[in-house]
Amino acid sequence: MFLNISNDVIDLTFATYTVEYYGCLIIVNAGLVANSLNILVSMRKELQKNTMGFYNILMSVFNNLTLIVVAYLNMYPQTIGQEAMLTRSNYSCMLVLYATKIFPHMASWLSVMVTLDRMICVFNTNRFKFINEKRKLFFIALGLFMSICAINVPNLFFSLQTQATYDMGTNQTTLNIECTATYSIRLIRDTLGSITRVLLPTVLSFVINSILICKLLNVRKRSGLARSLSKEHQFAFTIIILNFFYLVLELPILVSVVFVNLYGYTETFISRTSNESAIASFVYVCSYITTSFVYVSLFFVNLLSNRVFRKECADIWLGVCKIKCMHLVAFNSVSS
Repeated sequence: MFLNISNDVIDLTFATYTVEYYGCLIIVNAGLVANSLNILVSMRKELQKNTMGFYNILMSVFNNLTLIVVAYLNMYPQTIGQEAMLTRSNYSCMLVLYATKIFPHMASWLSVMVTLDRMICVFNTNRFKFINEKRKLFFIALGLFMSICAINVPNLFFSLQTQATYDMGTNQTTLNIECTATYSIRLIRDTLGSITRVLLPTVLSFVINSILICKLLNVRKRSGLARSLSKEHQFAFTIIILNFFYLVLELPILVSVVFVNLYGYTETFISRTSNESAIASFVYVCSYITTSFVYVSLFFVNLLSNRVFRKECADIWLGVCKIKCMHLVAFNSVSS
């Protein structure tokens, strides 16, 4: 049941801004640090021996791009009273909106790509030897990115439009500038996005994960597992856990897309023009903040589930501690 009085709309709007403000500050900054650490560790020689170092770096880059473009350029400015990037010009409306769709889209498909890679490695399929050549993997990822850019072309048909709306909080009619398009274009955009960003990657990941889990369970039952495969199994286990997080955290945004299309939320500003649209704004913002944990979790999942990754982190930490100790000893020697 929707709220019936304007004060509730005002309170809900304030709650939406609060969630958006602290969500952007905490999650984005934590994500930028975590993904940067993930890149640093993944550049280590031990992790570069197979394709997981390549995937970790690529996924971290797109995670950071998603956090910066979607949160800092789109969501955060309006919480501190500044104009959102989307509404500064028709070009920013098209291009910023376009970027906010393609970067998270790419992050979803990189998860599928790395899951398929782990399945091939665990099955030790010689038929797909090219999967171990990072240069070819880069071009595959580039082709995937170009395909995602093509799928999100409807976002380039968005433009700035001025609309008169009645604000229940002030009892006044105001003019709002929105980055929007016709209903048919929005529907096509959201339908394609929901299918290709959430539904299809989720189904493919579920199928590949199921095959991968069955394989790993069968391998565990055997005796004398070759040491050469142990790292592949470690990385495969990491990807299974990561995909579980993706599945749980991506579902809210899928539900919210349907909800906000029914009740008129726009991505330009938090709406307080009606009870329904205020609730739709709150649902969308909460869903996005929840989904944003996907772009923060990679480093922590690696740390918790991957022995090789933990060892490299420990080596880096020990190296930093040794340097600090050497500087401290040198400083004390000079002081004395």
